[in-house]
Amino acid sequence: MKNLYNNLSNREKKLIFVSLSLLVILIVFWSVNTVALKISVLKNQYQTSSSEYSYVLNKAKIISRSLSSAQIGLLESDIKVFFENNELLSDLEFTQPEFYQDNNNSVVALRLLDLKNLLEIVNELSLFYQKNPETVKIESSESSDYLVYISF
Repeated sequence: MKNLYNNLSNREKKLIFVSLSLLVILIVFWSVNTVALKISVLKNQYQTSSSEYSYVLNKAKIISRSLSSAQIGLLESDIKVFFENNELLSDLEFTQPEFYQDNNNSVVALRLLDLKNLLEIVNELSLFYQKNPETVKIESSESSDYLVYISF
């Protein structure tokens, strides 16, 4: 192979060198072009995903705010009907609950003889209000029962 190259004239050697150089330049150009194209596609996908994410996030915030304001405006009669129609709550022992608004929070106040049912009551109310309670306050009374205030 070396003899074949040495037997070539100077012009032929230059032509081989130029053609190999052009081939290397072509391969480098093709590689850079492919990488630039892939980066451009990924950048467009990122921008699309980013704008879709921010759109969904803004809509979720709007829906969350509207749900929060709608839940604050629940009527006392709606909550009473919920307590009357809920099978799990109808089996538990507690006095008739009272409802009132305190600092833009809906508060459910009830008396329990035993705290073992408190978790089920809080879970059912969380499902009704569609959010977790902000505070659960327990006070013991003189008659060995407990006053429970659940704020949403």
